Amino acid sequence: MQTSMRTDDVNGLHRRAFRSRTGTFVVLALLWAPSCVLASSQRAAVCTRAMAMKAMTEADSLRTWRAVYASYERYRSCDDGAIAEGYSASIATLLADHWATLGELARLIQDDAHFEAFVLSHVDETIILEQGIAIKDHATRQCPKGSKTFCAKLKRRLTP
Repeated sequence: MQTSMRTDDVNGLHRRAFRSRTGTFVVLALLWAPSCVLASSQRAAVCTRAMAMKAMTEADSLRTWRAVYASYERYRSCDDGAIAEGYSASIATLLADHWATLGELARLIQDDAHFEAFVLSHVDETIILEQGIAIKDHATRQCPKGSKTFCAKLKRRLTP
């Protein structure tokens, strides 16, 4: 009798634990699913080896905001490691040495908020110190009227 009671207790605990785990699983699945949809909408595709090679070739040599945007559109799923450092180099050069082209960037980020986040994420610790100083100076002293919010975000990225 004691054995059967134990079995019932064990079975009862097992059933309760299973219900608990199932409920937890359902809750976790519901919390996780929206992030998967968001992630898939932000990522154009998987980064194949061929895409990574092409992205690596161009990421550090983009000379216009339109070129940066086109590369972002094609290879955003490859934005990692050396490729990301290449994007950072191109973006820092455009911001530091070609500030007059900020209007072109403003038009692109107005239509694509994810591109703004991409650009800001590449104002990072890999850029050259002198470029960081120049970018912060431009954002402080030469920010166009329609880009004040972007300039404020840029300055925050450059403030330790």
